[in-house]
Order: sequence, then structure tokens, then C-alpha cells
Amino acid sequence: MEQNYIKLVIVGESGVGKTQILNSYCFGLAPQAASDFTIGCDYVLKRVLLNGKFLKLQIWDVSGAERESPLMKIYLKGALGIIFVFDVTNEMSRQQLVKWQNIVYQYVDEYNGRHIPFLIVQNKMDLVHQYDDQNQQQFLQQFCQTFGFFDGVQCSAFDNQGLKNVFETIVDEIIRRDLVELQQKKNESKISKLQIEDKGLKLKQKSRCS
Repeated sequence: MEQNYIKLVIVGESGVGKTQILNSYCFGLAPQAASDFTIGCDYVLKRVLLNGKFLKLQIWDVSGAERESPLMKIYLKGALGIIFVFDVTNEMSRQQLVKWQNIVYQYVDEYNGRHIPFLIVQNKMDLVHQYDDQNQQQFLQQFCQTFGFFDGVQCSAFDNQGLKNVFETIVDEIIRRDLVELQQKKNESKISKLQIEDKGLKLKQKSRCS
């Protein structure tokens, strides 16, 4: 049986490659040397086979300019995982991740006290092939431990290096935390509560009219 969609949100500074990651992973589109920045937010649906099960991913791409926008609450509503992207060649884009993290914490849901997973993605690894990849990975893991991200992975939207691993890593963690089931139960509880309140309101109105 196919599950309901899993909402993922990709955030980070402008120019770090969020849209290129999305387009390369979902559509197999080759990145352009100079592409327009995302305006506001966009999302796509992708059906994937993971561990023998078909899943529907709803992946949101949030513009870097939207960090302080009041619409962030809407973009993040119902998300089960957040992907924080930075450009390995741009130190400032990594430093800004903590600000993104603070914004996201304000709006994301918890499920029975369980936080949704935050994943760091170190993009544009094709531009730093001369570096020691092991040292880069160690640095990434230290950053995750310091700031509370559950994991960090490397990728390149330019040559598709590690893209599949980005989404498999966060979806695996979402499933491990039982967040899909917890979200469904939470939504069912809200619907039941609304139905009870609606029924009570109708009875009250009927009583007044009697």
C-alpha cells in the first residue's frame, strides 16, 4: 500500500544550489552555468522506491531571500524533514545555516515530542576535488554534532554525485522515527476534534432555536 506523501523542505542561502539539487534529482536536468534564483518557494512531487516501498515525496525549494519572510510558517507546515544546503566553496553560506536553523525551529511540528530530522548538505563538491574528502567529511560531522543536525552528507548537483543519498538519508531517518505514522495520527486527531466541535455547535444552535 502506498503511503501518503512525505514533505521535505530545502533551505539555505541564495546561490548554494538548492534548485539545481531539486532539478537534477527529480527531473535529471543538467545544471546551468547561470540560473535564475528561486522567487518565493516552489515544490515538486516525486514518486520513489525505497526499501521495497513506494513513497511520494513533496519537496519544497525555499528561496534564500525568504528566511525572514512571514510565509516561512506556511512553507514549513507539515514538513517531516528539513534539508539545509550550503556551498562548500562559500564559507558564509555555511555560517548562515545556524540562522536558518533558528528560524526553522520556530515553525516546524513535533510529533509526540519527537523532532523532525535536520540534514546538512555540503553541495558543489565537484569544485573542491583537490581537497581531502575525508577531512571534509570529518569537519561536516563535527559541525552536525555541535549544532544538533542528525547527519551531514556531501553532493554535487553538477555531476549528480551523492544526490540520491541526500534524499534516502533523510527519508530513512523520517521512517526510523515513525514520523509518517505519527503525523497521520495527529491529523486524524485534529479531524475528529473538529467534527466533535462542529457537532457540539450544531446541537447548541438547535437548542437555542427550540
